[in-house]
Amino acid sequence: EALKAAMFAARPWALPLDELREYFGEKIALYFAWVGYLTTCLGIQCIAALGVGVWSGYTYFKTGSLVHYGSIAYAVIIPAWVNILLEYWKQKEVYLAMRWGMCEFEDKETERPEFRGVIIQSYIDGSDMKYYPENKAAKKRFKARAAILGMLMFVIGCVCSIVAFKIFLNKVSEWGQKYGPFIASFANGVLVEAFSILVASNLALYLANYENHRTDTEYEDSLILKMFVFEVTSSYSQLYYIAFLAQSTSTICVDNEDCGYKLVISLVGIMFSKCFGQNVGEVALPMLLRHYSHAENEAKGHGDKEMTRAEQEYMMHEYDPIFEMVLDYQEIATIFGFVVLFTAAFPVGPLIAFVGFYMEIRVDAFKLGQHRRPVPRGAQDVGHWMTVFKLFVAASIVTNSALVVFRSDVLGERTPTEKAWIFNALLYVLFG
Repeated sequence: EALKAAMFAARPWALPLDELREYFGEKIALYFAWVGYLTTCLGIQCIAALGVGVWSGYTYFKTGSLVHYGSIAYAVIIPAWVNILLEYWKQKEVYLAMRWGMCEFEDKETERPEFRGVIIQSYIDGSDMKYYPENKAAKKRFKARAAILGMLMFVIGCVCSIVAFKIFLNKVSEWGQKYGPFIASFANGVLVEAFSILVASNLALYLANYENHRTDTEYEDSLILKMFVFEVTSSYSQLYYIAFLAQSTSTICVDNEDCGYKLVISLVGIMFSKCFGQNVGEVALPMLLRHYSHAENEAKGHGDKEMTRAEQEYMMHEYDPIFEMVLDYQEIATIFGFVVLFTAAFPVGPLIAFVGFYMEIRVDAFKLGQHRRPVPRGAQDVGHWMTVFKLFVAASIVTNSALVVFRSDVLGERTPTEKAWIFNALLYVLFG
């Protein structure tokens, strides 16, 4: 209870990490350190985001365009800023690993209890060890990838149905033209959340278990890859369609300014569903499960007995530190992607993300308190999630450069060849 109260009272830059590590283990403590660090950095970024956002609003009402020289400079600076923050986090990560004695954790990691194999003698020291043939592992990986590919086709079909629904609303009446973008944005947010919770996470969990990984790190990396592929496809495909293809392939938007406006509406809808809608579920679900366990206990005739603290914790729902952490990291990464990928069109994204992350720290702390205390697990770093964040930074350079060059009127009347040369020059400078 004291730790829960400390988590609710602490600021993102001053979380009780050592207390979290002692009670929950290094893995959960490192997650809170990462979210607290990102929230602090976003708080600093919000100062610039607010200024650019006010400028963008003034420019939109005056000229009808969301992109201006201020947003261009902001879009150029943000990827470099985020890259510096990620590099600094690596230093902090190493410092925490040294302080908590986790520097060689992955080198000394033991096998998962769920790992299946035959017992053979080690070729090194003759001791007994589990062995699983590589050809069988390769076949399982191939089947898992085929299942992922099939599910991705299903996701793309769902996204196309949302786009078709938006086109239908745009054609049906003036009412559809006025409110269609908001309705479609809400439908897209609901679809993304429902697919992520009900389908993608369960399928990725099943396939990761099916592949039979030797260590928790290998298992978690496989789970991250599968869930990230699903999340990227469902969360960002429609946004990229509106930003770059809608004007030439549909009647959703008629010009660059209209496409930019529809893009912002979609971003707001899906970011709010991710930042706030998902938190409601994270708070409500463990409470419902806990009340269900107590109701079931009373139905068995044990409701009149006062339970001890150990019995109360036993009645709580079990917490899977690997799967739950992957879900939490995925939520943070997805919101981070919205912030950096479309900076040129939506500069105030960091404001929404900052409030969402600030709430996320409290929600995750509350969620942990509503579950049975997990077995403490070690962790040396955030794993493949750092690669995911680095990919977002690289993708943001390409996306924002394309928004500025091809989807805005800042450059004036230029030929497609000239714009292509400017786009390539921007990529060369920014990646350099």
